[in-house]
Amino acid sequence: MCDITILLDVSFEERLQRAMLRDKITAEEFVLRDNASITYNNESFDYVFSNHDIDFKRILEVVLK
Repeated sequence: MCDITILLDVSFEERLQRAMLRDKITAEEFVLRDNASITYNNESFDYVFSNHDIDFKRILEVVLK
């Protein structure tokens, strides 16, 4: 089991752009893949961080305190 669980919340648009560049797929292909993915409930994680305010030093400070 995990001692803690962390979710890094990334917007749909950002995930779309990253996947299209990385995997050379269309937006439609990404939507199909994304719809088949697991939907996460933020409340089931110990920590939830937004991709927009990523500061790994801060994350480590919060998680390791």
